[in-house]
Parts: sequence; C-alpha cells; structure tokens
Amino acid sequence: MLDKEKYSVIIVDDDKDVCEIFSRRLSAWYDVISFQTAQDLLDNIDQLNPSLFVLDWLFPEMDGIELCKKIREQHKFDLVPIAFYTGVEPKNKNIKKAFEAGAETFISKTQSSYLLFLNVRTLVESYFRMLEYLQQRKVMLSVLKHDMANYATCLTTGVEVLSMNKAFKETGMQEQIKPILSSSRKLSFIFEDLKEVLITDNRDFNKIVTVVQTNKIFDELKSYLEGLQRKVMYRDVMVGEICCDYYRFCRCLYYIVRFIDKNIPEHLSVDIDVVIQENTPVFRASVKGCFKKIFEDVILSGPIDNDPDSQHDFLFVNYIENVLSWHKTRMLIDEDQESTGVMFVLPKKDA
Repeated sequence: MLDKEKYSVIIVDDDKDVCEIFSRRLSAWYDVISFQTAQDLLDNIDQLNPSLFVLDWLFPEMDGIELCKKIREQHKFDLVPIAFYTGVEPKNKNIKKAFEAGAETFISKTQSSYLLFLNVRTLVESYFRMLEYLQQRKVMLSVLKHDMANYATCLTTGVEVLSMNKAFKETGMQEQIKPILSSSRKLSFIFEDLKEVLITDNRDFNKIVTVVQTNKIFDELKSYLEGLQRKVMYRDVMVGEICCDYYRFCRCLYYIVRFIDKNIPEHLSVDIDVVIQENTPVFRASVKGCFKKIFEDVILSGPIDNDPDSQHDFLFVNYIENVLSWHKTRMLIDEDQESTGVMFVLPKKDA
C-alpha cells in the first residue's frame, strides 16, 4: 500500500541521535522531517502535510503534551495520527494523559525499535485508508453537488429570464423576484462550497493563485455579504494587489465575516484591513472589544447534534482553515486593548 509514494513522517525530539535513527531507518519508505523543539515545529507547521507525528514528551520549554494539544487545535490535522515515543515511564496515568491530549499511541523508548517501526507503519496505513474512504465520499458528494447545482442554476436562470419579461416590469413584480434571485444565487454558492469543507487536499499553491487587485476582492466580498445587517468597513493600506486563489479566497473572507457576525453583538461593525508587514500582505477582520476567548472556545469546540448554531460555526471554521491551508497560512485570533481580530498572513506566490 505504501510503495506508490512516500508519506511524510514528522519527528519532534531534542535528541539528535533519535532523529538520525528515524531518518536512517525510515527514509526508504517515508519522507522523514525532524524538529528538535516544539516551537520549531509550530513555526513551520503551515508548510507541512504529514501522515504521522511522532513526539517526545520532555522538552526544555513546551512539553510534548502541550504540543500535542496545539496540533489538535488545528482542524487541518484532525485525521493525522500522533504517537508519543518517549522515555517517560509508561504508567497508566501518563498513557491516559497522552491519549487525552489527542495521541493515538504511547511507545516507551525502553521498548524494542521493532515495535516502534511497526506502530509507525500501522498508523500511516490506517491514515491512508481513512483518506481513501473520505476521498470516495467526496467523489460521491461531488456528483450529487453537480446535479443539485445544475437545478439551482436552472432555477436562477429561469427567474432571471422571467424578470426581464415585459409583464413582470409592468406589474411591479421586480421587487418580489429579487429575494428569489438572491436565494437561488446563494444556493449555488453553497453547493460550490460543500467540497471545500470536507478534507484538505494537496493543491499546489503556486498553480492555483492569480494576481488580484484588493479592491476587486473587496467588491466580490460585498456582493456575498449583500443583505447582512452588520456594518462592514474595508481598508486597503497601499497594498494594491495580492496573489491568491480568487474565488475560494473571497469565500474564505465571507466565512470569516459570517463567523464574527454570528458570535458578537450585532451593533458592532466589522473592520477588514489589509496591510503590508515585512513585504507580506496581512489581512485582519476585527471588531471593537475583547472577544478572543469567545472566538477560541467556538473554534476549538466541535458541532453539537441538533444545535444549528454550533454546526454553522463548525462549517465556517472548516472552510476558513482549509482554504487558508492551501494558501500556506492559518487563522490566528489576536486581541489588543481596543479590538479582537481574526487575522492571517498571506505568503508570496514564490513561498
């Protein structure tokens, strides 16, 4: 199963010898990438597409348990298995702590290396099978989406043709048709968005991006937000243009605004800023006030059965994280004395 291509295994261990052993023993089957501190991994995590994380427990600063939790906070890695390979005693309380942090297995360094590499192969193969299963479901959903989108397009086109009929203009039915047209267009957008919230794929960033004027992005976003009651302000501080996957990027900004709109008092306006910091575009959608904990709690919680609010939040967050992942970046929540913002750095095309 694993002979067709090499899968990426990430090792985080402050012992150089351990990293070298992994590389030497596994490089024939996997691309082994090693980091010697938890922070090194976190600083580079946006660029990684792993099939397995192997973590040590004890580090000088952030320990492996905290690192495991931070990995699990990113929905991009929900399916990626995490294994602890550590000198910490394999007591029940330690194993329980590792599992509660999000790990799939706990391997003591006192055990044989054969057991370790057997676990690595088993976990990667299991991950591969899960991706295959989801890909099949994605294909089936894509077929259904295509058929439903065709019906939505027919509905939209039919209503637009009717709206141009002289009888409709004379009887003043234009205003009555507008909400139908708006709803049918939004339905078409939702069908297009469905495939983006399932799983992250491996699209090449440099192949999907185009150079786009920021004012064009803002205009597109305004059209998506038509009908939103909350006030949205747009500011472009001498950026001019960026490189992005235009449609998905605009929809990502739309979901960011929807996410904010759903979780803060309705009288607060949303400010969308794009600025250049260290020659890199930075987007920030912010509101006045302190809402960081609210946002983080929503992001970290999963959907609740029969709770439309939590399910909508889950949809918003997954769309945002997947699209930003393809753009080699991620969503961050920052807060200062005046405002709370959802922000991300947009790498250059040649990143």
